[in-house]
Amino acid sequence: MLDPEQAAEALQAQAAPIQGVAPGEATADHLDRIASLTTVVGAVYLVAVSLIPEGLLAGGIALPYKIGGGSVLIVVCTILDLKKQVRDLSFTNRGGERI
Repeated sequence: MLDPEQAAEALQAQAAPIQGVAPGEATADHLDRIASLTTVVGAVYLVAVSLIPEGLLAGGIALPYKIGGGSVLIVVCTILDLKKQVRDLSFTNRGGERI
């Protein structure tokens, strides 16, 4: 969990401001807004992933197998993790050259 006040103080102490945002309270408000927006977008995504398969089944679309929102989420997370691992492996094998 992100503590916006502590993060704003750390950024100010390291002289690393966020471009376009004043240091101090404005930075804490900005970080809080970004964290809240990220949480809302993530929650909407999880609801959509969970309800789309149910909506397809309720709409009368015949699927060859029953899929659920949890299984779709597991597949998506697995694919994203594999993609990250492949990218990291290719990054280390190329001696730091980004693909």
